[in-house]
Amino acid sequence: MLEINSFLAIKNQVPSIESPLILPSTYLMVLIMTKAENLGF
Repeated sequence: MLEINSFLAIKNQVPSIESPLILPSTYLMVLIMTKAENLGF
């Protein structure tokens, strides 16, 4: 039971660490792709 709780605690911490890194890069990638489509590339 303790192992499950520690696993859930780690699982809950990982997205909070990753999301600030993943979201801007994903947003920039989408932004660049949409601009490229608008410019005709």
